[in-house]
Amino acid sequence: MHHFQGLSLLKIYTVPLFLFVLWYLTVTIPLGPTDVKAEYMRESIQQIYGDDTFKLSYVGALYYYTDSSKDLIINWQDFGGAFTLCGIMQLCISTMMICGWKTFKKLKSVGASMSPKTKELNNQLFKALVFQTLIPLCIMFGPVGALYILPMFSINIGKLANAPSLYAGFYPALDALVAILMIRDYRDTVLCKKSKIKSHGSVVPATHQSSNFAQTE
Repeated sequence: MHHFQGLSLLKIYTVPLFLFVLWYLTVTIPLGPTDVKAEYMRESIQQIYGDDTFKLSYVGALYYYTDSSKDLIINWQDFGGAFTLCGIMQLCISTMMICGWKTFKKLKSVGASMSPKTKELNNQLFKALVFQTLIPLCIMFGPVGALYILPMFSINIGKLANAPSLYAGFYPALDALVAILMIRDYRDTVLCKKSKIKSHGSVVPATHQSSNFAQTE
């Protein structure tokens, strides 16, 4: 931890800041609104939502389209933007998996030196972190990745494109719910269960005191 003390703490923020800027530039430049995209989606958006795509702000990738000469155009710029976003998400997923594996190995190596209570608490926290990692993977990274990858193979996802926005609203509640249910003290408090307090002390008579005095060790 001495590598992240003082001003060196700023090192932690360099990677997420870089990824934020890269993500912003990607969704703004190659995946931002264009007249071709607006015209391509105009009819379907008008029928389903009653909106004009030329007046909407959106992020989207149009991989193939036909020009005025009926020639098929491959939009490599949008391919590049989609792969950039998927690459950022894959980097985040890989980082979580590596850190999780190292945490698991570390807990295994120091488990013998922990008290049973500390070991149990660490196991509860680790399980909670595992589920808190799987939740964004399933309801955020997965749907967003599918949203960009499936259209590459001409798979129409239709209204399922709204899934990432819907699932993002569930994430804060699910993340907190995992901690409440996986950590025993939180769970017992919510379920109004009384925790069993185990006494590890013993009472023995004091050797140099009155016979009516007891010492707790």
